Amino acid sequence: MVAMPLGTKLFDQVGAVSVTLIGLLVMAASLLLLSFITTTTPKAVIITFLVINGVGFGFSSVSLVVLVKHLPKNKSGIVSGIVNAARQIGTCLGIAILVMVFDNNVNTASKTYYCHAYTPAERGSNERFNRNLRYFYPKGTRFEHISAQDLTTTLLQINQRPLKILDWQTPYQVMLTNLSKNSD
Repeated sequence: MVAMPLGTKLFDQVGAVSVTLIGLLVMAASLLLLSFITTTTPKAVIITFLVINGVGFGFSSVSLVVLVKHLPKNKSGIVSGIVNAARQIGTCLGIAILVMVFDNNVNTASKTYYCHAYTPAERGSNERFNRNLRYFYPKGTRFEHISAQDLTTTLLQINQRPLKILDWQTPYQVMLTNLSKNSD
């Protein structure tokens, strides 16, 4: 809404090659900046980088729009369709590549480990929780006869116990600490 009209005015003064090159350089710079974001990067910074990318895209797209403007009327429909098809194909390919990269990163970032059947030593946290739960509800207890309120009260009591593995903090305290760190 801003970059393309500005790019069109610049196009009239300096030509298509310069405006397109400026747009591509601005886009490359913004993509470089976007490659440095982390999970703690403020939203305002990310939005700024994306706006810079949009400005670069607007400048680099000027040559396509201006190309259609300067064609004879009987050819402009054909070229407009070709330009639109190229954009659609580029968008589809971009999304496909992006999904492939993100999917690959997600798969390599978190490994899934499966425990062997009948080996409780491989499931320490799970077994510890079951032991704590069995303190309140002995083995063989039918949970359909226990109300949701009673289960909630039991879980709150379990989560308020300090644990050695958490440096004698309660799971609830650790959760609140992590939530406050992530919200900043």
